[in-house]
Amino acid sequence: MMMDRLVMTLGSLILLASCNGTISKQSSLDASSLGIGTGSATEQQALAILSTNCVSCHGGGNSSGGVSNITDVASLLQAGLIIPGQPNQSPLILAVQLGRMPLGGALSVQDIQTLVDWVSGSNSSPVANPVPAAGSNPAPVDTSTLAGQAITILQNNCYACHGTVVSGNVDQINNPAHLIALGVVIPGNAAGSSLYVAVSTGVMPLGGALSAADIATLANWINAGAQAPNSATTPAAPTVIPLGPSFQSLMQNVIGPKCLACHAGTTAKGGVLLDSYAHVLNRLTPYNVSSSDIYDVTKNGEMPQSPYPRLTSAELAALSGWIQAGALNN
Repeated sequence: MMMDRLVMTLGSLILLASCNGTISKQSSLDASSLGIGTGSATEQQALAILSTNCVSCHGGGNSSGGVSNITDVASLLQAGLIIPGQPNQSPLILAVQLGRMPLGGALSVQDIQTLVDWVSGSNSSPVANPVPAAGSNPAPVDTSTLAGQAITILQNNCYACHGTVVSGNVDQINNPAHLIALGVVIPGNAAGSSLYVAVSTGVMPLGGALSAADIATLANWINAGAQAPNSATTPAAPTVIPLGPSFQSLMQNVIGPKCLACHAGTTAKGGVLLDSYAHVLNRLTPYNVSSSDIYDVTKNGEMPQSPYPRLTSAELAALSGWIQAGALNN
């Protein structure tokens, strides 16, 4: 649910990078030393990718999101779409890594890596938060323990939206083999993995950014091969709660998969937060379904908005029953 719903235009990503102070004139001065604007083989491949996939919206007189001349290197530098040596702070790279662009369909892993290599100026991939390079730790990494730690982090912070339900084309967040098959994790390459990009830039999880230690653990895990934990370290999967008139059930079955993409974290739509019991309570009147906003907007179909499906009659009944019973934190 998350990634597909959080669609940003390249223009808004530029604004985000500007606010974070990542776009600077100094960075553009380093472009030629990194091979950017020199017509190198990698640059020609990168521009061919952009020409094939992006020109229809961002070239030939079209300026979707305020972005045009997508194949003109000077324009990309001037607009701050690419930041030499910093692919994971470059709005264009973030857009394609997170699957937000092109709108016609995500680029292949190989094409994304070509763009990353071009902007970074080498075959390595510098990132916003330094990622320990694979094999750079002085002591051998215990991959089984590391895997257990990484999967626990994902399970504790991402499972509600990316566990048993498919959100943003991602589910089974605690299954390394599945994440690799989806292409969101590239073993040995944290910087090129969209899962890492999402957490290291604070885009995910919606409920709040991960700690620096957790982000580093995920980076180390991916760089070490993104192995599955052994049976001794595999965390138990969260309990699946059947749909019913309780807060925990509604959070897992309704609010989590259908509402949190827009109503969690600092970017909550309309300022409406639904990511905790206290926040949900602000949108209703216990014992009074008819005066509860959260029930009214879901019953009349105003929410959730497309592409998320409306609540089923069973889900509305569970929500109504919970409010009528006092909206307890149960």
